[in-house]
Amino acid sequence: MRRLGSAVSSALSNWVSDISKFSFSKFVLQESISSPIAPDRMAIMERYRSRRTPEECALQTPFNENVRPLLDAVDTLRQLSVAEEGIKLPTIVVVGDQSSGKSSVLESLAQVDLPRGQGVVTRVPLVLRLQNTSGTDQSHQVVIQYGGKKRVIEEAEISAAVVEATIELAGDKHIVNKPISLHITKPGAPDLTMIDLPGITRVPVHGQPEDIQEQIKKIIQEYISPKETIILNVICSTVDFPTCESILMSRQVDREGERTMAVVTKVDMSPKDLKEKVMADVVGIGLGYICVRNRIGDETHEEGRDKEAELFRTDPHLRDLPESMLGIRQLAKRLTEFQADSLRKNLPKLVGNIRSALTAVRRDLDALPQRVADSESALPLAMDCYQSIRRSLERLLAGDSLPEFPDDKQMNYAARLHEYFVKLSSQIRSNGDEDSSSSGSQGKLEELLHEAKGVTLPNILQSSVLKQMVAYNVKEFHEPSIATVDEVHNYAAQVVMPVISKKTEGYPKLQALLKKNMQGVLEKSQSACKEFVQDKLEKETTITFTLNPKYMELVEKKQLLAVSEMDSCELSKNRMYSKSSSSTMREMKNSLDSYMEVIKNRICDEVPMHLRYSLDKSLIEEFETVVMKSFASRDKSMELMAEDTHLQYKRERLQKKLEVLEESNRTILAATTI
Repeated sequence: MRRLGSAVSSALSNWVSDISKFSFSKFVLQESISSPIAPDRMAIMERYRSRRTPEECALQTPFNENVRPLLDAVDTLRQLSVAEEGIKLPTIVVVGDQSSGKSSVLESLAQVDLPRGQGVVTRVPLVLRLQNTSGTDQSHQVVIQYGGKKRVIEEAEISAAVVEATIELAGDKHIVNKPISLHITKPGAPDLTMIDLPGITRVPVHGQPEDIQEQIKKIIQEYISPKETIILNVICSTVDFPTCESILMSRQVDREGERTMAVVTKVDMSPKDLKEKVMADVVGIGLGYICVRNRIGDETHEEGRDKEAELFRTDPHLRDLPESMLGIRQLAKRLTEFQADSLRKNLPKLVGNIRSALTAVRRDLDALPQRVADSESALPLAMDCYQSIRRSLERLLAGDSLPEFPDDKQMNYAARLHEYFVKLSSQIRSNGDEDSSSSGSQGKLEELLHEAKGVTLPNILQSSVLKQMVAYNVKEFHEPSIATVDEVHNYAAQVVMPVISKKTEGYPKLQALLKKNMQGVLEKSQSACKEFVQDKLEKETTITFTLNPKYMELVEKKQLLAVSEMDSCELSKNRMYSKSSSSTMREMKNSLDSYMEVIKNRICDEVPMHLRYSLDKSLIEEFETVVMKSFASRDKSMELMAEDTHLQYKRERLQKKLEVLEESNRTILAATTI
């Protein structure tokens, strides 16, 4: 009892505070306080209304004048679909289980008839904009908007128009996330904007998709997740609150209930335990509860409000509840206050988000290739594209990275070429390393010397034998050298083609032309480099020549090494040679091996050097020559610089985003300066 008395006292204090905020007269305050249970609150309110002065009536106006522009601005942003640009708007979202009475609550707030019935009536989001006409303006207007259509309808046509729009958007049974906007302007309407979502159902009816519950939950999750959203949870008084599906979903995104409010409907059906349910608040509704009675049958809205007031005044289980928790009027008042607080709280963030999105869209637009206006600007633009490609290629050749490919190691041109050249050097130097093998180079030398017996003295290496041995070893260098030519040119194509693609993005004909030019240049270089390799290897097999002092150093080194070793080398096929002839054989072999080292060094240096030089020259000078010839005709430049459809679509999409965000920025700034 002590706890109940404290709760009643606190509620009474809040009620008095609320009355004070809206300048209720001293008469009302005194009479309210003198009646702890307030048995005739409606009579008191009527006496208050009859005694309000014009000045007291005007106290509501500053609130509306301050909040209405912000609410109008947010509604305008919603119509502009600014949410599609990632901008989250302060919103009141109405959720509830199927048949919880959501539509009845919205009807009572709007004082209009909405579609009602069994099953899932709301099958698309319904954006309900309520606007009070102020002053002497007593006009009524209803505007429905959906799927690009907008029309003015009569108030009596609302229910049928919403049903018609729903069928057009979602068919007869389906659920879709395509909103219908209903803007109702009329005297006495609360200044509110709410989004009514489909009620959560568990069992699909005939013709509905089997996963209808998952579809509805997905839509609800999308709308209630943003922290800018106030969740208005509609719960039937007869259900167990903790097991209510909409409550469970709310708690997933708002664990502390800081932005969740609950409306308990159909309180006349189960009033006995209602007070305990709402006062205990076991589900953590941070913004509190409002209890309402739904209209029944053919009751008018006025009759429904009167019977609601009568119920709360006379029912023994409901009349002791705090007045701030009772009735549609309190619901409208609380929602208006929460909405105003949310607008003010989220306004700075909203302005910042719009400006950030504007900056990002402008940056994306600036990054797009320049639009070709006429034939006079086409050729200079093509030249700009080429010059950009050339600068990137020069950076690659210099060993620099490109900002367009920051993490792609394959684009590290100089380092990757060096790897190909190291691989070639390893293959060249490993060929002929068979000095101790009878089946390798030494075996070939023994064979040739055996066939040359009697032509010259045994200790003299004939010129013909030397050339044959050089040719025998050099032919092993041909395959890896030619393979390297192919590999480095293929790699060069893999590097430069993406650069061309990047720099000519949006201009498919220019891109195709430049790639064709580059391919021709690389093929020409590849062919020339193969000729160089073949010519180089032919020179090595034709002319025995070196001025490299390294040759004699290698010979002497090998001779000193041979002296220190045991002389066990015998010619396997010529037993006439003595031990001294075996020493002579070793000297011949040492001279041959030393000369082959010189040849290997020449090939390992000169082939990569020529490849690098040829590629550098081709990628810059040869490519430019071919490109300039292609650009010689101005007549075809406009066609060459035609944008592709993807770029056109991207530019149009970004331009539309820019217009939406600029309009949003103007709208919100205008609202904040009022």
